[in-house]
Amino acid sequence: MGMGDPTQPIGEDLTVDWDFLPKVVEEGSRRLPALGQAALRTVWAGLYEMTPDRQPLVGMAPGRPGLWLACGFSGHGFMMAPPVGESLAAVICGASPQVELSPFSPLRFAGGRLVPESVFI
Repeated sequence: MGMGDPTQPIGEDLTVDWDFLPKVVEEGSRRLPALGQAALRTVWAGLYEMTPDRQPLVGMAPGRPGLWLACGFSGHGFMMAPPVGESLAAVICGASPQVELSPFSPLRFAGGRLVPESVFI
C-alpha cells in the first residue's frame, strides 16, 4: 500500500517520514481492515512524478530518436500501464494503437498546449 503526504514540500527528498507512517496504517486499515493486524515488512519513499498539466508523457522524446517515453502518470501509472503499454508498442511497431496517444505527446509543451484534467481517481 502506498500513500503520499499532502503536507510534504515539493522536492526530491527520498527519506521515509516515520511520523507519517501511523497515518498510512490508519488509512490502510480503514479501507482494508485486515491490514490493521498485518506486520510492516518494509517501507520506502519515492517520487510522485507530475507534468505541468498532470497528464502523462507518451511518445518519442523530442530530440532523442529511438527514446520512447511513458512516464509522468501522476500516480495513475499502475492503472493505465496495460493499455498505454500495448498502444505505445503498436506505435513503435508501426501499427494502429488501441488508445489514441497523441494528446499525451511530449511535444505538446513546445507549443504551450496542455491537456486539461479535472477528474482525479
